[in-house]
Parts: sequence; C-alpha cells; structure tokens
Amino acid sequence: MSHADSAVAIVLAIPLSTLGLLLFRAFLALGPRGGKEELRDPYEAAFLTGGPGRVADAAIAAMEADGRLEVGEPGIVAVRRAEATHPVERAVLHRLEVADSGSLNDLRYALRRSQAVQAIGDGLAARRLLKAKKRARNGYELWAFWQCALCALGIPVVIGLSFMEGATGWPGSEVPFGAVTAPVLLVGALLGGWLVPRSGTYCTPAGRSALRRQEKDAVRDATPAWGVALKGAQGARNPVLVSLLAVSVAVPVGFVLHGEQAQPEWCGTSPYALAEGTETQQATGGGDGGSGGDGDGGGCGGCGGCGCGG
Repeated sequence: MSHADSAVAIVLAIPLSTLGLLLFRAFLALGPRGGKEELRDPYEAAFLTGGPGRVADAAIAAMEADGRLEVGEPGIVAVRRAEATHPVERAVLHRLEVADSGSLNDLRYALRRSQAVQAIGDGLAARRLLKAKKRARNGYELWAFWQCALCALGIPVVIGLSFMEGATGWPGSEVPFGAVTAPVLLVGALLGGWLVPRSGTYCTPAGRSALRRQEKDAVRDATPAWGVALKGAQGARNPVLVSLLAVSVAVPVGFVLHGEQAQPEWCGTSPYALAEGTETQQATGGGDGGSGGDGDGGGCGGCGGCGCGG
C-alpha cells in the first residue's frame, strides 16, 4: 500500500471508529426501559447514587442514629444493641463480631464486598434499574483505549515518514504525509481518550427516574439512612460521623488506592442474584459478611454502582 493510500485509509478509519464508539456508548447508556419501579429502601438508593460504599455509609449512619452503634474518634465503631432489620445491617453486626478491631475504614471496606451489599446491585439489575453490561462494557473500553493508544503512537510515525522518506499525503499532491494524517490521528487520540469510560456501571433511565422520585419523597422521610443515600456523608445527623465518613471515603484501605467515589465494587455476580420481581431481603437473607469480587468503576449519570473490570 502506498503512502497516499495509507493516508486515505487513516482519514476514513478514524472518523468511522469514533462514530462507532459514540454509537456503542449511546447503546450502553440507553439501557432497558422497565416499568415504573420504585426504590424499596434507602440502601437501594444508596447503591444507585454511590455504589456499595454509599450503602455501607447509609447502614452505619442508620444504626448510629438509633443507638445500635456508637462511632467515635479516631474512627472506631462499637455495637451497643445487636439488632438488625435489613441484611446489610446484619452484615454490619457480623463484621464487627468477627473483626479484630472496630475500625470504621475496615468496616466500610468489608461491607462494600459483602454478599448482602453485592446482592442489592443484582436486585437493581434484575429490576432494570441498573445495567450490568460486563462484556459489552469491556469491549467498549478496549475499543476506546486502543483507538487512543494507536492514534497517539501513530503520530510520531507518520511525521517521521514525512521527513525521512518525503512521503506525500494524497495522490499527485505535494502535501506531506504527516501534515495530512497527524491532525487526524491527534483528534482520534483525544476523542478515544475522552470516550474511555470512567464508569463501569450504567444506570438505566428507569433507575434515574426512580432516584428523582425518591429525592422528592425523601423530604418527608429525612432519616439518616435516606440522607446519606441521597447526599453522601453530609446526610448523617451526627457531625462527628459526618467528618469520619468523609475522611474514610478518601482514605485507602488494603490494596484499594481510591476512595469509594472512584472505586466502588459491584461485580454483578453475587450468588444471591435476584430473579425478576423477587425481594432483595429474600435474596440476601443469610448472606451477611461475605466477600464479593474485586471491582472498579465510578458513577454514571448520577448513578454510582459499578462492575468488576476483568
């Protein structure tokens, strides 16, 4: 293939690849449109807004507010009444029972991966409020990444060819090969980098609608659990807990190098995955304190759950 033919191929391929990425992205973001589903409890809202980490915070805030837990400086959690009304709350008690310490950081980290919390994501996905498109997502990520990488690597190559071989860009033209192809490759690299997803989860339109409805209703039900679910740590009533949760979100635990806003974990593979229309409580019963898979991702369009990368 001549340099002129290569230039034509590059000029055509990069826009077509970018268009394909945009269509793929639109497909992933669209999601299935289910019926008018409502969120059953604050923990479902927390999963949609901030992923498993937000669920952990909501449970801790709820149990601290009614005296079942005591949380104090420098981030120590103690059980005052071993009572639970939800599988996530049972996971809190189980973790504190078996843990070597009452560290708030360790508690949040373990809860995010517990089967009770993982199953909430499965239930939301089964009800079409959350979309787990693991294979499609991985394909999209790879496509965007390789477009960015190949275009970036191609820029010095085409410029070098222009100088070393005097290659031209178009048949019968004196325009250097690099002058024609390098700008296209630069745009392809920038668009590919922009389109690489920062999120591993796709909130469906039904999920976003359910959140909006709950945000209006929550004014009449301003409990700490709902407050944290919809507003984050600032929704907790206890100023000490607000500051501790805010710090805990930003502090690395174990091998997790990000706060939960950047790295919540939802694999979409919990053994308690829900069938369509079943109750989250039934699905998670007995799944306290378990361990979910590793994961990554962030929020998307106001929804924050995530899928495992891999």
